[in-house]
Amino acid sequence: MKADRCDFCSSGRLLPRRVRHLYRAGRRVLVVMDNVPAYVCNQCGHRYFDGEVVEEMDRVSRRRSQLKRKVTLPQFTFRAVKTAR
Repeated sequence: MKADRCDFCSSGRLLPRRVRHLYRAGRRVLVVMDNVPAYVCNQCGHRYFDGEVVEEMDRVSRRRSQLKRKVTLPQFTFRAVKTAR
């Protein structure tokens, strides 16, 4: 992927960066990955990943025995609320 315009906000430029990314691996597993190569919009912050990077994140997330540590996160179920009109 070459640095280009952001498809999300249509005004920002995509810049190569290294980011922390939360990768969902299945329904109940969220893997925190550091130093992931991405293209990040300089206006809205939207992130884009090359296909090779996504495939590697998937491979890494499946090797759960090699993960550095496990953390527990609280879960919250959002209930619909009435809004003023």
